[in-house]
Amino acid sequence: MFEHKHQQLLKNFYDAASDGQWDKIGDFMPEDAINHTPLQGRTGKGLADIKAEFQELVKAFPDFKIEASDICVEGDKATARITISGTHKGEFAGIPPTGKRITVGGIDYVHIKHDKLAERWGYYDQMQMMQQLGVMPG
Repeated sequence: MFEHKHQQLLKNFYDAASDGQWDKIGDFMPEDAINHTPLQGRTGKGLADIKAEFQELVKAFPDFKIEASDICVEGDKATARITISGTHKGEFAGIPPTGKRITVGGIDYVHIKHDKLAERWGYYDQMQMMQQLGVMPG
């Protein structure tokens, strides 16, 4: 259990996303949430679009997981150091399945409003991901 309720909120969001519990994402994000994280070249505006983006990600990486190593909270903002992992079994960003496993570090920054994740900016090492997929030299 975390010291701050917003740390637990973010951890619960990651757990639900990692377990493919898309019906629970609304417990953590409002209907008008915005995902500023570029996912396959676009950002999500609204809960339905954000769910669709994550579902596409899980089609490409069926064993997709997000794990938080650190979650820091100050006021209505939180930052998390994350690790994203999964096995590439479906098309992703125009790349056909490679069957390769990825493990990539990243950072999430969120704005919390009314105890929900109103906005999210996530950054992960895309170059490392492409190298692990074998589509970019190491």
